[in-house]
Amino acid sequence: MKILSKQQIRDADVYTISHEPIASIDLMERASLACVDEILEYVPNAREFCILCGSGNNGGDGLAIARILAKRHFSVTVYNIQTGATKSQDNCVNLERLYNTLSPTLSLTIVEVQTSSELIIHQDAVILDALFGSGLHSPIDGLTKECITKINSSTAKKIAIDIPSGLYCDKPQLPNDCIFKAHFTITFQYPKLSFLFAENEQFVGDWAIVPIGLSKEFEATVNSPYNFTLHKDVVLQQFSRFAHKGTKGHALLIAGSIGKTGAAVLASKACILSGCGLVTACIPQSANVILQTAVPEVMTIHNNTADFISAIPETDSYSAIGIGPGLGTHQSTQTAVLHAITHCNQAMVIDADALNILAENKEYLSQLP
Repeated sequence: MKILSKQQIRDADVYTISHEPIASIDLMERASLACVDEILEYVPNAREFCILCGSGNNGGDGLAIARILAKRHFSVTVYNIQTGATKSQDNCVNLERLYNTLSPTLSLTIVEVQTSSELIIHQDAVILDALFGSGLHSPIDGLTKECITKINSSTAKKIAIDIPSGLYCDKPQLPNDCIFKAHFTITFQYPKLSFLFAENEQFVGDWAIVPIGLSKEFEATVNSPYNFTLHKDVVLQQFSRFAHKGTKGHALLIAGSIGKTGAAVLASKACILSGCGLVTACIPQSANVILQTAVPEVMTIHNNTADFISAIPETDSYSAIGIGPGLGTHQSTQTAVLHAITHCNQAMVIDADALNILAENKEYLSQLP
């Protein structure tokens, strides 16, 4: 699955609207219905929702979600916050629809927020963040910042719609940025690049992708340097019933140094479990007894050096090479690794300390295939 930029996501919306064709307000309704289903699956016992809605299309999503939940007889409080100079057209439409939904038979309250003191959050309520979407391009401040800060201090369950407010879609954050801290994020159609950085886990929480019917034709033609692998994308090789170790490939693993033999052991076990017919580990002398005891089915070759890798064997007879786990960064190891990377003609997985060595020798990056 492609990971699109902020602009590409906007272009996907526009393309879908013009080529399906579908009105933008109807696309928003479709997204909101799908989002409600995901919300109720995540919090099946929830009865009360507090929804923070901004002035843009993300706020429009929140207003539509509020209307759908209220009509399903959940208790809903909407905190409508002016987050921009003007409201988007679809936001205005959904706000009008929400006001028209008000009825003595429904538990629906709409608060036009002027100060953060108006936010009253019950701890058993579920908070939905629909203040800012993926189009955010500057830090949050003012009333919205006050509201998010107050909400973040609550222990109530928190869900972000599309992306946590304050989190950029595809650019780094500043240290003091105000960002909604969600337990769960429901994102539309595509994962956001920022979800995949460890420092953003505290804001994104767990997350799920909700398809909203954006054009697959557009997705097929757009280019992205980033992809997110789904289970359905992983296709395991099917072997003949007569397959044996000699027909299932021979992997060479270059790994280990003194004190880090465990990395070579774990990587060797992974090679075996992945289906390699034969596995040879190139290791320092000091690792030989440990590895042969832990994974006796793995063959070993080792250097003349006891504690680190100082030379790489001929690689042409192997099907694929793995290099890096537990290697360390001794100068002799660096020389050997860089020589292997630039002279090996086989498929190669570069990992762990081999990446650290490349990071210290950036001039070799241009020689990668």
